[in-house]
Amino acid sequence: MQKPEKITKITDDIYLGGYWYNHYNQNRLLKMLKELGVTDIINCAEEIPFYISLRDGSSVNYIKYAWYDTPDFNLFPSIEAAESYLNKLVSGNNTTKQLYNSTNNNNNSSNSNNNITNIKNINKYRHVVYVHCAMGISRSASLVIFHLMKRLNWSYEQAYTYVKQRRQSVEPNHGFAKQLQNYEKQS
Repeated sequence: MQKPEKITKITDDIYLGGYWYNHYNQNRLLKMLKELGVTDIINCAEEIPFYISLRDGSSVNYIKYAWYDTPDFNLFPSIEAAESYLNKLVSGNNTTKQLYNSTNNNNNSSNSNNNITNIKNINKYRHVVYVHCAMGISRSASLVIFHLMKRLNWSYEQAYTYVKQRRQSVEPNHGFAKQLQNYEKQS
């Protein structure tokens, strides 16, 4: 089994990770989520139950999408609902909008991947979302990639490269990659 990565910052308001790492380190996970200011969790794995219990009384919103990590699993239309939910959470934060503006104003696409580090969140009621599946490699990564494709008008390759630069283990299964590429062609 591949050694899992820890929680990875994708944007100022989206973190990506897996259950495997977290399952064996519950106390560390709870501390990390609290330190990161996570307000919402999206679980993209069918086989992973609700497992977060913030023992200090903090509240976190939690939603689960029962996706199988098999190439023949149809992500659509479920991924559209999940992305819409994710977008509702982070759209008020202004970070995605600022990333979109900074990448559209920059014709050099290789530099656009570095712009997220300069974004500051100005929204008082900020949502920070932890998106996970079993390993943070395929299902949850597909949702984050789809979000970037849809909200930033990026190609699959741009979004995939952006996420992969931040989390090296990202590799949507070939069925998911094909579905996202087909979405791009139809858009």
